[in-house]
Amino acid sequence: GWAGEVKTARKQLRKAACPVPLGDNSAPIKGVTSVDSVAILNVQGTGLMPSVEMSSRLFSVLHRERVAVLMISQASADSSICLGIQESDADRALEAVRAEFFRELDATENIKISGISIEEDKSIVAVIGEGMAFRALNPL
Repeated sequence: GWAGEVKTARKQLRKAACPVPLGDNSAPIKGVTSVDSVAILNVQGTGLMPSVEMSSRLFSVLHRERVAVLMISQASADSSICLGIQESDADRALEAVRAEFFRELDATENIKISGISIEEDKSIVAVIGEGMAFRALNPL
């Protein structure tokens, strides 16, 4: 099973191979879907690092503005957080988040946010399947 493969792969210093067998002419990808008209709200800065308060404030202000978050992505160093939102909410969200964090945007504060920005005309893409982990796909 999977646990045995992971254990063996670690001993052999390699990535685990996916245990889901594929039949002839079959692929692990079963579908691709997308959400269009998405804007990415990006909040960057050292002030985000281990702060539960900062995340709470960010999501609270979006909740007050009735902005639905479609996707969340946070940098491994916790120095930025990107939120996928509907483009129709982008201007309102940007204004509200900048107002909420105006002190942290000021360079004189100890906890700093270096920028809050919006990128529009994006899409969120999801690949759906079974047994895709650690499986190389053949190019088309």
